[in-house]
Amino acid sequence: MIKKGKIINISSISGQEGSSDALYGLSKAAIIGLTKSLALRFFETVLVNTVAPTMIETKMMEKIPTWRKEEYYAHHLIKEAVSANDVANTANFLLSDESNHYTGATFDLNNGGYLR
Repeated sequence: MIKKGKIINISSISGQEGSSDALYGLSKAAIIGLTKSLALRFFETVLVNTVAPTMIETKMMEKIPTWRKEEYYAHHLIKEAVSANDVANTANFLLSDESNHYTGATFDLNNGGYLR
């Protein structure tokens, strides 16, 4: 069996749901489109997937007003904040042999806030 390479792109829920920052949402949507195009083009040798997290609990979150975070988190079914480790764990899964049948997929890491 030939081992395939793997590419993991990092997008955002904003790439699927939109954003008040149009350029941010646009760039994150472009990553999802790029993932699908690369998956179609290189499926024989490379598996390509995207992780699309919600807001991640980092130092940068201190700049967002509390009212805005509360409004945003109100839509989440799982109330525990998503951490950088959660994103890393998803990437580790996608790098593992357990993900050898996924390509062109977007992995929503959004606490059930945006069900599709």
